[in-house]
Amino acid sequence: MKTLQAGKYLLIMVSLLVISCSQSIKTDKSLNGKSIEFIKEKIGNPTSYKEFVLTKSLYEYQYGLLVYYPEPDGKNIHIMEYVWDKEHKNTVIWFHLIEKKWVSLDNITWNPDKVKF
Repeated sequence: MKTLQAGKYLLIMVSLLVISCSQSIKTDKSLNGKSIEFIKEKIGNPTSYKEFVLTKSLYEYQYGLLVYYPEPDGKNIHIMEYVWDKEHKNTVIWFHLIEKKWVSLDNITWNPDKVKF
């Protein structure tokens, strides 16, 4: 059942991105599973960051998180969202707590002049 739920959310996310985006959004899988310190060394300091408790009430660009946590409501899942805004591209990397350490979960990069969320 959870696989069906995750597939449903992934389909919704992909559909919304295809409909709303005039250029593709990229994901760099090599950034996943890394520490905040590693990411900062590789990309630099973020423009902004925030921590939030994951629910199904998300912004469009955050829907991919439901692939990893398809039923987050009431589970107290903390997410740290780091944002880099430079060189005509935005990069967002989400971190979650694994064994009391923040580890990157997923990321997206897009040109804000061409993709609007």
